[in-house]
Amino acid sequence: MKHLWKHLLCTALCLCLLFSSALAEAVDINLHVVADYNDADAVTIRAGQVVGDSLYLLVSGLYSDSDEGQTWLERWTAGMSGPETVLENLLSYRSEDADAAMPVVSRLITDGKSVYGYDDMTGQLVRLVDESGNAKVESLCTLETAEEEKSADGVYYGSYVSAMFVQNGEVVRLAENYGEGETSYVVERYALDTGKLIGRSGADNTLRTLCSYKDGKYLALVQPQPGPEDMELPMSQLAIYDPATGEMNPVATLSGSYLNNVTYDPQSDTAYYCCDATIYTVPLATGESRVSAYLPVNAWSGSDTTFAVLAGGMIVYANGDGAYVRRLDAPELAAGALTIANEGGTQKHMAVVSEHPELNVTLASNYPQTMEELTTAMVSGTGSIDVFSLTTNANPIARLIEKGYAADLSGYPELMAVAGRMDARFTDSVMRDGKLYGLPVSLYTNGMGVNADTMEKLGLTQEDLPTTWLEFLDFAANFHYDYGEENADVALMDLNMRGSLFQMIREQYVAAQLRDTGSISFDTPLFRKLMQALEAIDFTELDPYEVKGDKVWEGNDANEFYEKQQLFTRYAEASPRSMGQSGYGRANQPLILSLDGETEPIIPVSMTVMIVNPRSTRMDQAAAYLTAYAGHYDPETENIMFFPDQNDPVPNSYYKIQKQSYEESLRELDSRIEKADESEKAILRDNREQIQGFLDELETRRMSVTEEMIQAYREQVAPYLYVTPQTPLTNPDASAELDALTSQYLDRAIDLDTYIREMNQRVRMMMLEDM
Repeated sequence: MKHLWKHLLCTALCLCLLFSSALAEAVDINLHVVADYNDADAVTIRAGQVVGDSLYLLVSGLYSDSDEGQTWLERWTAGMSGPETVLENLLSYRSEDADAAMPVVSRLITDGKSVYGYDDMTGQLVRLVDESGNAKVESLCTLETAEEEKSADGVYYGSYVSAMFVQNGEVVRLAENYGEGETSYVVERYALDTGKLIGRSGADNTLRTLCSYKDGKYLALVQPQPGPEDMELPMSQLAIYDPATGEMNPVATLSGSYLNNVTYDPQSDTAYYCCDATIYTVPLATGESRVSAYLPVNAWSGSDTTFAVLAGGMIVYANGDGAYVRRLDAPELAAGALTIANEGGTQKHMAVVSEHPELNVTLASNYPQTMEELTTAMVSGTGSIDVFSLTTNANPIARLIEKGYAADLSGYPELMAVAGRMDARFTDSVMRDGKLYGLPVSLYTNGMGVNADTMEKLGLTQEDLPTTWLEFLDFAANFHYDYGEENADVALMDLNMRGSLFQMIREQYVAAQLRDTGSISFDTPLFRKLMQALEAIDFTELDPYEVKGDKVWEGNDANEFYEKQQLFTRYAEASPRSMGQSGYGRANQPLILSLDGETEPIIPVSMTVMIVNPRSTRMDQAAAYLTAYAGHYDPETENIMFFPDQNDPVPNSYYKIQKQSYEESLRELDSRIEKADESEKAILRDNREQIQGFLDELETRRMSVTEEMIQAYREQVAPYLYVTPQTPLTNPDASAELDALTSQYLDRAIDLDTYIREMNQRVRMMMLEDM
């Protein structure tokens, strides 16, 4: 008996150790995060699935030809530093030349024991991993999909399979059918072993997604339709869907309206769902949802997303940009996560996420912009926002700093070192008395540009171009007679020229006023002279928008207009990469203009700044995030613009990708030429010669930004950059009133004198009120 007790005790201890080990293995890890879309070796996750404690990922090269077997299956379990490849030579789609023996897998599904691959195009189903975890392709069946029927208007409308899973030996598909302005949902069930259609049932358009549940039923995420008395969308719900009847029985009301993804864990009778970058838990015994984990990205749903529970206390969310495994209800969850606002998941953010998984970072679900919204978001406690990404011209950065709503970052040497290298024009906005209150992270310039190809067509040289806005407006007034009549295939610039020119002139005028006087006044001889020159142009000769207004989009006028070459564009950036004589730079060279011959040129710059909540309980994490973020300034623009000592040429980041694409096209054409009939070979050879020309020309564009381009930027652009602060014209609390006044002027409802008088009065009052 003693031996039996010893044996039972030993067994219990072993089980406890195994259970403790499993819990200890729960980790937070990011896999295959795409941080650089210019990386020719980057991979993308096409599908994922979970079996027990193993995560399976269908992966292929982001830029590789995935119809040549360059898709593979990986497996990851807790304790592994990265996934392992378990199956190679898969296809994500089948081209005409693809090996017929290679299986096509566009999504993964599982019955909890095996992993299956499914081809959306053909309905073919294969087993990829068996119950023992052995990876081997085994053909199963082809789903007997129902033939699409015409709708009442006699048109075939396509359907989209938004969810697919296996339950009780049946393959379940949720198909969204689009037609006649309304979406309908159909739930289809097929036999896993034969592919035979078992049944179809419908659901109303409140259904968002389905997942496997129990008792022959499915778990649904639904969004009830708002009634006429509802001011806001009703809260989303979890419901039990009965495939036999198509009925849905709500079991829980969830936090939020715009939710996505749902999964169910039968071991704990718990459901999980996503809202923005937060994962919520819903124990179905109570129906009450609570935060269970944070994601570093906003979640969305689709055929390439994965959301599932891993054994051992983990959950995974994956999409084409990466896979994110998170511990559920981790001890530090109560302390919250480093929360970033107004950062929509840029490449800089993704790079930080990829390189620093130890930073428990997430994105805020709200996007505070105004002073009131920003200060409200800076509440103390674990629910506050820690870092705010703000733009100088649209957000009250100066007011936040002056009123103590921006943390002093001077105690972080790494950040001070970054700021110390920057051009003072960019740090002036965020420094006070030698202290740093924010980090400049990006720059945006958008102004007048000139197309060198169109210049050449019209016989223009650099000396023929205007150098001031007054000269430009005179050039525009005479363009039709000087060039337009003889060059009907050339346009002066984009549609709605008058409105575009007004906005650009006013933006530069305001920037010059702030730079030179520190205030804004429209009642000046210069502004009147500029507006009178603009009014003197007969735009009906230049712009069909001036004649038809918004109706220009209803016919072919807009299409015919945009078939023309444009001499000027309002969408040119003033950056190092725009100073070239080929490629991007040739089509978008900035045209640097002064307002008149007496004022110095000025180039308004909208700069994005990150500030830290002074009440944040995660100050060191925030500083680490900003420091890592600063390591990923765009090499072609921000790195050179921010740092005067950065003058090294920049290689073309697309070179390797483009070269790889051209070489693959040549190989494909060579194969087709070899097999083609004589009648087809001539066309194929012409195509090959054209692509070979592209490849040869690519060799001249190995560098994206050359030393000459940087020097031209330093001499012609950099001296005139001006970081624009927020003004009443860009403050969302005040701009609507001023925009309405501007619309009246542009619509000729009020004259210039009235516009100037009203603008002056209102802007002065708003600036006194600190708006």
